[in-house]
Amino acid sequence: MQPFWWFKKPAVIPPVGEQIENGGFEDQFDYWEYGINAYIDTFYKRSGNRSLGLTGYSEPENFAWAKQTLGTPVPVAYVSTFKLYGHADWYPAQEKKLLITIGYTDDSSTEVTFTFYETYVWHECDLKPYLSSGKTIKSIRIETLSLLDISVDDVSLIGTG
Repeated sequence: MQPFWWFKKPAVIPPVGEQIENGGFEDQFDYWEYGINAYIDTFYKRSGNRSLGLTGYSEPENFAWAKQTLGTPVPVAYVSTFKLYGHADWYPAQEKKLLITIGYTDDSSTEVTFTFYETYVWHECDLKPYLSSGKTIKSIRIETLSLLDISVDDVSLIGTG
């Protein structure tokens, strides 16, 4: 059966404004899934009173992680900002790594690794340059790949609508 000539597929209405819920972790783990060795950090925070703490371990199966699935997927074309901040303490000579996995609605993903050498400084991790054109973002997963703890704060994805 042919569709009626006047029937048009509805346009995608991209979300406007902040799309990450509780990106500053002020409400503990609300809106976030998390694995072993993830915790709420009240000592190192970029803003507010809390951040996400990820405990480092030598065994990959014990690496700490947190993930958020967006309430409304966001087309990459409508992303104005997608970033977070990472902080590491201890052992300046040892690298500290964060693995960010951006999940798309077609079940593909982009993985981005940020490496920090400087300690006691908040490092901006800009994810926008790594987004795959033509895709729609459905989730973000943050994971430590280090032996040392890393704190994460102010996770943000802003849609332009």
